[in-house]
Amino acid sequence: MISSGGSGRNFSDLLVLGIAGRCQYGCPRALICAPMRGVEPFPTTFWLVCPRLMRKAAEIEGRQGVKEMEDFLWDRAPEWARYNAAHAKIRISMMKAQQKKFLRARRQRIYDALRLRGVGGISTGAGGILVKCLHLQLASYIGMGHHPAQEWLDASMGEWNCTDGVCLPEYGSEPEISKKQEGSL
Repeated sequence: MISSGGSGRNFSDLLVLGIAGRCQYGCPRALICAPMRGVEPFPTTFWLVCPRLMRKAAEIEGRQGVKEMEDFLWDRAPEWARYNAAHAKIRISMMKAQQKKFLRARRQRIYDALRLRGVGGISTGAGGILVKCLHLQLASYIGMGHHPAQEWLDASMGEWNCTDGVCLPEYGSEPEISKKQEGSL
């Protein structure tokens, strides 16, 4: 089980496929996750684990940050739709052929959700802009290297790097996930 700094955002380390990005101290910022947790879908491709970024995201969410980001994206709806489609393609590409075959044959609804839904499983068919949470969006920005709201995210987040390596004791001298898993997409 991987703990995300006491935030209640725990999940099985069996989902971790690699590291999407590291900070200046070499600690993971975001993880790459498998699209299936056993026989259940896990649509969150990128999972935020940096304690500093998690705290900052929660702080911004507490100030109506999700609504602000949705408003920012409203004028960028086509770019947002393409970004979500890219997430769905990445998620499906990470599945084993046998998993896809099984889901298409026996659980078509789940297969379609993994294939068609966007960032973190967000439904994109309603025509609106749904962000879900900033933790998810930051992890996706780190993992993809871009985001349709990156201008807003950069301005809202301010400095991304900590200046004192405050998370090093949490990860120890060597982060638990090996560097060979880094960026394995």
